[in-house]
Amino acid sequence: MKKLNIKTFIYIITCVLVVLHPVIELDYLAYPFLNSLGLPRFTTIINCLVYPLLIVLTFFFFEKNKKRTLLFSVTYGILFLIYFYLHTKNAYIVREQVYLPNNYWFSLFDEIIYCLYLIIPLAYIWVFNKQEIKEDTYKYIVYGISLFTGIPIFLGDILGFGYSTYLGYTKDSIFSWFSLPFDEFSHHPRYYAGKFFFEEGNTIGILMTMILPLMYYFFLKEKDKIKKIIFGIMIFIHSLSMIILTTRVATMCAFIIPAAILFIYLILSLLKYENFNKLFISFLVIMTIICSVIYPYSPAYQNQQINAQTYVFQKSNDPQKAEIESEVREGAKDLEKYSEKWFGFYTFMFEAYSWLIRVTPPVYYREFYNYKHDPEFWVNLIFDYELEERINGRQIQKIFTLYKWNDYELTPYQKSLGLGYSTFMHGGIVLERDFSRQYYMLGPIGFIFTMLPWAILLIYLGIKLLLGYKDKKWTMFNILLMMSTCIGFGVSYLSGHTFDQLSTSMFIALLMGTLFNNLKNRKEERII
Repeated sequence: MKKLNIKTFIYIITCVLVVLHPVIELDYLAYPFLNSLGLPRFTTIINCLVYPLLIVLTFFFFEKNKKRTLLFSVTYGILFLIYFYLHTKNAYIVREQVYLPNNYWFSLFDEIIYCLYLIIPLAYIWVFNKQEIKEDTYKYIVYGISLFTGIPIFLGDILGFGYSTYLGYTKDSIFSWFSLPFDEFSHHPRYYAGKFFFEEGNTIGILMTMILPLMYYFFLKEKDKIKKIIFGIMIFIHSLSMIILTTRVATMCAFIIPAAILFIYLILSLLKYENFNKLFISFLVIMTIICSVIYPYSPAYQNQQINAQTYVFQKSNDPQKAEIESEVREGAKDLEKYSEKWFGFYTFMFEAYSWLIRVTPPVYYREFYNYKHDPEFWVNLIFDYELEERINGRQIQKIFTLYKWNDYELTPYQKSLGLGYSTFMHGGIVLERDFSRQYYMLGPIGFIFTMLPWAILLIYLGIKLLLGYKDKKWTMFNILLMMSTCIGFGVSYLSGHTFDQLSTSMFIALLMGTLFNNLKNRKEERII
């Protein structure tokens, strides 16, 4: 009984931390005060001490084959430490070699934290697999996360408090969307987005998107009428909060997900000759229609319209580029790079023709990578890339990263160890695209240690699920677990803020750890 109580305690703490992590991260609001006292954030303590401690406890109380697990862990740890030593030594040298301004500086502490945030969730796939998280526990985890994310965002928007996802504080509630004349100046849509007081709107949006399919699943499974009504109301509020958040993925998935679940449910029911749940079908249709009707009025859609207008305006000026480009190339022909005349010429040309780069946020060339430090980069950005290739910040990040990766004659050895995440994070321009970010910042070797296992495990689970029809593995729960996992992977590549943020990566680990159990040990049962 004593051993059982310890295992139960570890199980509960592990699950509770997954639910509460978005709330714990609100301690960033107190960081200036804590930092002035030399104290770390509570989040850092949880992430770097409590989570590793739970891994160790899971090893002692849940793992049966301790020798094999210990051998694998020690081997991985030693190899990674060797890589990390070489990586940090390389990143410190490369920082000088690729001609970066002073705001790009290497930090050993930040590099350690970043790598820990990538490795710990990988270990938690094993943790959740060994702890065998029950389906009933999932229900509390999923609706608990919604309670601590969706409802605060919704109430913050309705009651008129909280941060905008993009700019300052939220100006007005969702009710104003249907009457406002959104424009670029007086009523910019970004001021009407809302993220409550969460630090990373993108990360919260990804987490909310991943749990939505499972919220619908537990609504379907629930037999108690009162709980079913409560779950239905929570799904409605959660979906509205995703639209209020105004990230493109969260906004569009609010109506794409119920439509996709409807399709999956109908196909599975037909394959298994199950009776249709008319209430569930009706609810999915209603939620798809409501969110689709709201979408054209949402700040996310309106922001896209403003960006499209800016694009059309900028595109109309493109025909003038050819004449200006020949003037630039001719003027720079005989200039020695980095000479005083070189700086003066390119600085003048960029200032004279910066109106051709209007679509680029000014913070990029004024603060993150000041045009006076490397004016040729920004001049070449205008003339070497079509407007479609540099229309948003993420494209600028990719161009900048490849510029530093390819144009400064780094050796294969230097590239294999990466440029250094902390260096580019401090500077401001760092790829917001998981998998690509780790490849360039940590190098191909670091990518193998931190990101390749995720991709291999996803492919493995996908194949197991596809081949599992005869073994009764095509359950609604398993398919929606895979759907949520694929959403996490897809969004991580499109917008980043996923695998290096524990609120999201730990939930993906939970999904994958559970899928391992279900696809390996699940007994025959009905699909619903």
